[in-house]
Amino acid sequence: MAITALVNGCINLCQKCRHFEAYYRPMATQITPGSATDQILAQLADTNQRLAVVEMDMAVIKSNHARREDIAKLQNTLLKWFVTTAITLAGLSGSQAFLAARFIH
Repeated sequence: MAITALVNGCINLCQKCRHFEAYYRPMATQITPGSATDQILAQLADTNQRLAVVEMDMAVIKSNHARREDIAKLQNTLLKWFVTTAITLAGLSGSQAFLAARFIH
């Protein structure tokens, strides 16, 4: 209350200066219920609700992401399959070449 009275007193002293009055007059008015405070509280509640939704989405995303360990295991498994397949194909092609050479001669 004392600050409002001080601001109102300053405005009364400087009424000749319209720039001062236009700039500082909104600060001297008190916020009434149902004005900006309620709007800010409503926006804050909405923001909190949206933040909770984003947190749940992030938890789902984190649970489905592959970790470095998972990628390393997959890489090792793929490497084993590739090496095994290459050795098997080399053995099969060698045996086919041997059989073809045996039946041709």
